[in-house]
Amino acid sequence: MVFDLVDLFDSTEWLGYRRHFAKRLLEDRDNIDVSGDAPVLEFFEDLGYMTRRRILDKGMVWHSFSWLIERYYRAVTKQPNLIEKGRAETNSRTLYRELIWLQKELSVLSAKEEELSVYVPPSEEDIKRFLENETKLTTD
Repeated sequence: MVFDLVDLFDSTEWLGYRRHFAKRLLEDRDNIDVSGDAPVLEFFEDLGYMTRRRILDKGMVWHSFSWLIERYYRAVTKQPNLIEKGRAETNSRTLYRELIWLQKELSVLSAKEEELSVYVPPSEEDIKRFLENETKLTTD
């Protein structure tokens, strides 16, 4: 099932979503409404839900998605935190609850896999470079 989700996330349709979202994070971040139209975050929310319910294996999710999740998550949660903003605007404390849970779980697993005593998040430069690369994804 994880491999099917990887194929979906790399499909023409999803490459377009990813490219668009990365571009907005770089160029128009203050006007992003994560409670409305944020398919990339919704995808990660579904991954989190299925992982927490043990439908998906956490190790396989880490292997296939951790690089993407941690960079998008850090881009969205830097100040101002768009998830917190969306929660305040919708009065919903559960908005992206599963994504937040998944990021915490994957960060612990990342530290373990990299044989570190604590998780080291990607740098601001790494996140910016990642988002710039996502804006170059092609749907040809």
